[in-house]
Amino acid sequence: MAPLSELIRRVLIDLAADPKPSELERAKAQFTTSLFLNFEGAGSRASAFASQMSVFDKVFALDEVAVDIAAVTRDDLVRVGAAIAAQPGASALLGPKSMTLAA
Repeated sequence: MAPLSELIRRVLIDLAADPKPSELERAKAQFTTSLFLNFEGAGSRASAFASQMSVFDKVFALDEVAVDIAAVTRDDLVRVGAAIAAQPGASALLGPKSMTLAA
């Protein structure tokens, strides 16, 4: 694995292993705010509703999603982070053909 990819993976694993309460609360507030702002446009709402219908066969109310976001705990992050860390990583790089990577 390339050094940068390994560093990113290590940082994500460390964050998930020991999330700080203030970071969790800030992330939940930012995600909730982003969710509500993204639903202001009719096109983005329609796209989100279509995605939800195709995956879950239902549309979730914004208030329902906000409650679920607020309910995320530190233990949830640790559990999911451990599951992700246990899986082999994969990465992809998209750029111009002229771009090359040193091995």
